Amino acid sequence: MVYSTCTLFKKENEEVVKQVLSSNIKLETMDIAIKNNGMIRILPEKEWEGFFVAKLVKEGE
Repeated sequence: MVYSTCTLFKKENEEVVKQVLSSNIKLETMDIAIKNNGMIRILPEKEWEGFFVAKLVKEGE
């Protein structure tokens, strides 16, 4: 599952992922090739707006 937003607020990004990971739903983050903890925040640049992406998978898969 990929969780992605077009916001840079931790409340809507990392905190949502942490809440899901601490719930009864058995998910864990997966590595994203350019970031090891399964989450990445892309800051705005001239060519694009900022966004957030987390990659999740069922535990053990």
